[in-house]
This record gives sequence, structure tokens and C-alpha cells, in this order.
Amino acid sequence: MKKIGIFRCMGAVALLTMAGCREQKSMSNDVISQNEVYTVTADSVVQGKWVAVAKSPLEIESSYRSPRETDVQNLLEFRLSLNSRDNELLGGQAHYAIVGSDTTVQFGVPQAKPTDASQPLAHDVKWTLRVDISDILESFDNQGFYTTPTGDIVYKEDFRGVGITGNIAPLTWDYENPRYLEPTKEPGVYAITLVMNPEHASGDASHSWHADAVNTDFPQFESPYMLVDALYNMAIDNIVRCQRPDGTYRAGVEWDGVWTRDVSYSIYLALAYLDPDRAIESLKAKVKNDRIVQDTGTGGSWPVSTDRIVWVMAAWEIYKVTGDKEWLRYAYDVARNTIEDDRLVALDRSTGLMHGEQSYLDWRSQSYPKWMQPKDIFESMCLGTNVAFAQAFFALDEMAEILGVDTDFKEQGKRIKDAINQNLWQEDKGYYSAYLYGGITPVKSPSLDNLGQALSVIFDVADDDRAETLVERTPFTTFGTPSIYPRRTEVTPYHNDAVWPFVQAYWNIAAARVGNENVLRRGLGAMYRAAALFGSHKELFVASTGDYSGTPVNSDAQLWSSTGNVAMVFRVFAGMEFKTGGIEFNPLIPACFPEKMSINSFRYRKHMLNIEIEDSRNEIN
Repeated sequence: MKKIGIFRCMGAVALLTMAGCREQKSMSNDVISQNEVYTVTADSVVQGKWVAVAKSPLEIESSYRSPRETDVQNLLEFRLSLNSRDNELLGGQAHYAIVGSDTTVQFGVPQAKPTDASQPLAHDVKWTLRVDISDILESFDNQGFYTTPTGDIVYKEDFRGVGITGNIAPLTWDYENPRYLEPTKEPGVYAITLVMNPEHASGDASHSWHADAVNTDFPQFESPYMLVDALYNMAIDNIVRCQRPDGTYRAGVEWDGVWTRDVSYSIYLALAYLDPDRAIESLKAKVKNDRIVQDTGTGGSWPVSTDRIVWVMAAWEIYKVTGDKEWLRYAYDVARNTIEDDRLVALDRSTGLMHGEQSYLDWRSQSYPKWMQPKDIFESMCLGTNVAFAQAFFALDEMAEILGVDTDFKEQGKRIKDAINQNLWQEDKGYYSAYLYGGITPVKSPSLDNLGQALSVIFDVADDDRAETLVERTPFTTFGTPSIYPRRTEVTPYHNDAVWPFVQAYWNIAAARVGNENVLRRGLGAMYRAAALFGSHKELFVASTGDYSGTPVNSDAQLWSSTGNVAMVFRVFAGMEFKTGGIEFNPLIPACFPEKMSINSFRYRKHMLNIEIEDSRNEIN
């Protein structure tokens, strides 16, 4: 697509008027997206008997009710953890309990899933769990440490407690914020009593949304499409809900911790330009020993999981927005230290790719074959994490040039880019494999990682022809672009059989980059349908049903889902791309949209921009 203008830093206040790229209209003027199941229009979403209507830019009224939430079953699946890590059981193993009967288990000893059919679970049922950790305490006394069944070593002086995660509220699968058990009078036994399936979590709750006023701390967006305006304002409202008292961003209302990958992907989507100060504090919170902290993943953490490197993408985006040299020096030192460690440990000399788990797909039973253990997953070489490494090397090279440092980072980035295209591209299918795996001669996985695919387009790993081809050919479900494909029917939806709105957002940006309006409209419809019906920018929804229920955990007001919606305004409609010396605009306004949109009070460095987007001229003023 033709880039139509660049804003350079010239004045304190500016009004920019730009033209969007359109194709011939094929639906009625107010239909954004439509298929056999749902229709998204200028002010509503209709899916069978459920309707969501934007009553104003500050209110969405929804009749949606999850078919599953009125039928919670009493079979609880749960896992334990030491020190807020997924370190108790191997993949595919768990504990099970019938809620209503008190339960006693031994740490590290899984149970087989009961074959008896579970029963509907009433609200507010008390359940007590007792856990025998005498083996752990004995190991502390005899050796000074305990080695969990996953190989994680916990030292006596570092022991912080036993936590529980699970699939029935109030439990979630958030290992960084589990429910902690308390020691009892019985030696070696910890216990907790929970009120399961609380009434407030019922599907009878309203999914409507409203706000009292537009939040003027953030840019304001206006268009003749009430639904789009309301979803933008709801996204801003959800982002504010994710602000922590310490000046950082949590991952979502059900995920209180600061996560490296969540906040980094959110910063690129929107936080770098919406809230750079809090974005910086969030990235600093994920630094330890002058290196980026790796989020939990398969087998514990780094180096089996290596996607912490997305921090560099976010740090570089903040600099391009702010021009803050002090931040640049700090970010460069942290990024250099981290990437040098990764290059020593994770670089595969034979292929030129980096080892490690797929980025954000950190629950191995969801996205890897059952036989693959942490060692196998570390040895695999995946698309998404390698694109992140390539971008990190390129960003580090630009940082170094500004700081006057000589490096080989650009050459390393080129080698990884070339290795991705040589080893992971599937010419017969027209898109990339998710990863290489298996022994001396790795083979391509038949699965797809659509976040990795989108990033390959956005960060120019895929050349123009490949980028256009993969956007056109990648499978798309009725409810959106699935995070991984194909789905596995024997695995509970989470990363499997799921659409994650933040992945859909990156996919939409990729579609806009190659000018594919049909794919973009489907993607916008997928995001807008879910957010409007659910009354929140949720973490994910099931790809095969479109429902948010039926997954082990699913948070409201998820940070990267909210920033993904905001990015549709700035990254797609306005087509903003931040450069070290200004903002490049490359807007794509689908033909179904009205002829004028406006962004007001957009803060950029020392400037306040008011931006108007229309399709009447091919110019920028």
C-alpha cells in the first residue's frame, strides 16, 4: 500500500487530515462484517437471539448469556504450586475433586480423571482441601532444598508456600497469583477452604457496559459508527482497570501480576503512545539482574521458554514515541545483556534459528503433542519467538547506532530472518509452519501459530509476496483467526480452539499492511462481535462456539485485548507507524466505514495532535 504522509516534529499543536484507502463496497453501508452466524453493523451486533446495541459512545446494552455458565459441573481439576510456579506435575497430569466433599491430596502425586459423570454445581458451595507436604519439609530439613516432579529446585530459605490453581471460580490457572494454603496444626499438612462457583460469577450477570464520561486522560476517538466509538471507549475504560497502584499494568482483572509478554505486546499495540510512563515502569518491573525476566512456561521458565525477548520490541517502541535517551540507554543495556545470554544458550548453529517455546503459547498440552517434554520443546525452533528475536536484533542495532556503539546485531537479525524463511516456509500451503521439531533432522510441524504469522508480516520477515499469500491463505473460523490451527478436539479450549483478541489485533494489522480489506473486515467483525456481546474486552473466546465460557480461565478487561481494540484506531484506521524522527501514516479504512473519523488530543512528545481521517483526498496536511 502507498504510504501517504509523515508527521515531523514541527509544532506544539497540529491538525492532520489524511485520506484512507478504499475498495468498492460489497455490503450495505453500515455492515462492518457479516457471515452465516452473526452480523456487525454501525451500532449493533446480532447473533441469533442475542443482540448488543451501542446506545451511545458510552453505553453498550447486551442480552448475551453464556450457555455454559448456567451449567457449571462439580468436577474440579486443579494443580498445586510452590512459590507461584507451575512446578508440581508434568504435562497432562492434575488433581481432581468432587466439589462438596472435602479433599486430601499429597503434593506431587496426581490422580486419574474420574470416569463417573459429574453433576451440576450449585452456587456458593464450600470446599476444603488438605495437602500433605511432609516430603517437602523433610527434604528441606535433610538437604536444604526440594526438587519438584518437574525438576524445579526450591530452597528452604526461599519457600513461600503452597498455592492452588484450578478450573472453577474463584480458582484460575494464574500460577503467579494462586490461592495460598495455610499450615494446620497437623504436622506437614496445609489447608484452604474456598467458596466455589460464587453467585457473582453466574452467567445471569449483565454483560452490558457503560461509563459516566469520556476519559480525557487518553486520546478521544469519534466516528459516525456508534458501536466502534463505544468499543474504543470501553477499551480505554478496561485499560484503566488494569492500572496497578505501583504505576505498572496488570495483565487483566483476573491476572494481577505484571507479565513480560502481556505488557510487551500491549505496549506495541497501544501503551507506548497512550501511556509511555506507566509502560516504562511496567517494563522495568520485569528486569532482574539487568536482564529481562522470563514469564512462566513449559517446564518452569527460561531457557525452555525464551519469548522474554518481546520486551525489546516494546522498549524500542517506547523510545520511538518518546525520544527519551535515558530510557534508550537503560533499555539497550538490559536488552544486550539478555540477548547475549540467549545467543549463548538458545542459538541453534545448524539452522541459525533460536530454540524455545512458542511465544505466549506457554501451556504445552494445548499446542504441542503429548509426547513432547520440556527438553523436546526447548530443542524445537518456532516461528513466533524467532520473529521476535529477529526484530530484537534489528532494534538493538538501531539503538546501538543512536548510542554510538558498534555491534553485529543487524547481521544476526538478517541471519534469523533468512533462517525463518528457509526452514519454516511451506510453499505448497502458502504460510509458515509453527515450529521445527525432532532430533538431528528437524521436520516442520503441520500446525500454525497465527501470532507468529502476523508478526512476520508486521516486522518484514515475510517479503511482500509471501506476506500477501499467508494473509490470504491462512484458515479463518466463523468467529475469527484461531491462535493455533488445526484445533485438537480432545484438548480443552484455551490456546487450542480459541481466538485471542490481541492475536486477532496483530492479524488485522498484518492484513492492513498488505491491503487485504476482506480479511481485515472479517477480523474487525470478530473483535467487535465478542467485545460488544460480552460487555468487556475478554482474554479469549472459544473459536468453535464463539462463547467466552468453556475455557480453564478467562479474564475480563484483559490488557492486551483492550490495547488490541485501541490499535485498530491508531495502527489500522490511521495507519500510524512510529519512526525515530516522526510518525508515518498509512491508513486503511474499509469501504464499509463512514467517510470521516477523528482522533483528538493525541499526545506525541511535546505535541498535541488532532487528526482527521477521510477518503476524499490522497494527501496529508
